[in-house]
Parts: sequence; C-alpha cells; structure tokens
Amino acid sequence: MKERFKYFFDQKDRPKILVIGDLILDEYVWGGINRISPEAPVLF
Repeated sequence: MKERFKYFFDQKDRPKILVIGDLILDEYVWGGINRISPEAPVLF
C-alpha cells in the first residue's frame, strides 16, 4: 500500500485533488466539580 501512495505522489503530473467536508475545532474546558446531580450522573 505504501508503494502505491509513493508512486501516486511521486508522479510529475500530479492530479488535482479536491476535499470537501466539515472542519471541526474542539475546545477543552478545565474546571472543578462541586456536586453531582441526584437525578442524573451529571457533574456540576
């Protein structure tokens, strides 16, 4: 499989590739926990 990718990218006439999709950016929030909800196992 690596050889096929290497051959594909080493060609002089490289094909044009269009990638269509979504961009997802994650954000992490750090904090402390004071209590646990009695109705559900949710931290708040």
